[in-house]
Amino acid sequence: MQRLIFITQEIVGKSHSEMTLQACYAGVRWIQLRMKSASQKVLLEEARKCKNICDDFGVTLTINDHVEVASEMGVSVHVGKQDMPLVEVREKLGQQEVIGTTANTLEDVRKSHSFGADYIGLGPYRFTTTKKKLSPHLGLDGYRKICHDQIVKDLNIPIFAIGGVEIEDINDLMDAGVYGIACSGLLARNYARMEEVVKQIQDKIGYA
Repeated sequence: MQRLIFITQEIVGKSHSEMTLQACYAGVRWIQLRMKSASQKVLLEEARKCKNICDDFGVTLTINDHVEVASEMGVSVHVGKQDMPLVEVREKLGQQEVIGTTANTLEDVRKSHSFGADYIGLGPYRFTTTKKKLSPHLGLDGYRKICHDQIVKDLNIPIFAIGGVEIEDINDLMDAGVYGIACSGLLARNYARMEEVVKQIQDKIGYA
């Protein structure tokens, strides 16, 4: 499993599929398409474009929240705490697709694993403008507490730090026990120099 996930967002003049293409050129190997407010039609159009791009580059594509779209596209899905229950997601996608979920507490992590999640996006690390209705910020101590919990260690499920992560945070987060990093704004606002920033991240997190 890759250690860096890029979560798409629109920036001025660039669509999600254009962001996906730039990320693929920059060396990202796992992309999550996140279009919370898009209509089903618009989402499907962008999802098809993103899948074609990812297929060309041999990159993994995950759809955020929209299980039906993920099922139609034959790709993995990431669901939030308030979205479709993981048991139902697994029934729709089957055993072959990877399913990720969002967690904010130790109990969230344990439940996600017991319900069949393949990986967890744990956060937010700090305040971020890319997501509404944020859960409480964890900070570095929050990650240490959860990732060093013996039960969580025994689960052996990949945990990704998410939510306002910056380059200078990565070493500490990896030391705190996370498996990888999921980021959006960090790469989106560095669109023109994304390859350089991706390399900086990858040098810090290592490769799966």
